[in-house]
Amino acid sequence: DAGLAACYLLSFCASSTLTMGTFAAAYGTFTTFLAECCSKNSKRRKRRRRSNNNNTRNNTTIIGIGEDEDEDEDEVEKATTSVAIVEFWIRCFSASLSVLVGVVWLVLLSMGKLEDVFG
Repeated sequence: DAGLAACYLLSFCASSTLTMGTFAAAYGTFTTFLAECCSKNSKRRKRRRRSNNNNTRNNTTIIGIGEDEDEDEDEVEKATTSVAIVEFWIRCFSASLSVLVGVVWLVLLSMGKLEDVFG
């Protein structure tokens, strides 16, 4: 029956789209959270190193007007760059996993073991 086939096709497309969209949203949220966590940890380590360096310096340095604002802008720029770098490496890792899954799939298929592994 053409009506049932069309209904099946539409429901399959809709459920597939919703499932993939949900997975993509969850993956994007997770990777952004992971990138921000990694950049915050590296930012804390850098801040500790900087405070240790400042404590060992001579404390007679006079800070100029507006210098604190420049430091804040530099911190924001460094944090943004750090998040971008972590996101880049997460994407590289994800892409590598995708390639690995494809290679394993093709190897299992060529060996005739795909059905044995995935039933």
